[in-house]
Amino acid sequence: MTFSDHKLTGRETGMEMCFAYPHHGWERGCNENSNELLRQYLPKKIPLGNVTQESIDYAVDEINSRPRKRLDYLTPYKVFYEKNPNAKKRNVAVKDRIQGKF
Repeated sequence: MTFSDHKLTGRETGMEMCFAYPHHGWERGCNENSNELLRQYLPKKIPLGNVTQESIDYAVDEINSRPRKRLDYLTPYKVFYEKNPNAKKRNVAVKDRIQGKF
């Protein structure tokens, strides 16, 4: 979603829109935490053209399988699938096949 129509979105939903300042990571805590988790699997200097979809899927599965304090130590997957029982479950990548291919 882009925020080019943020005024219209705010009016239609009744939600207040706010934006973080550039280089103010503390204003985007959740985003910065997610980036930090992702960097454990995809370091900053790695050329993204060399990253396979399988590697990305592996990283996503690993990150979403970690318990979170803010979710009462449940995993994001568990919370999502409990709230969306009809959602198609992801095909979790096999660690042994792809380890070291990042």
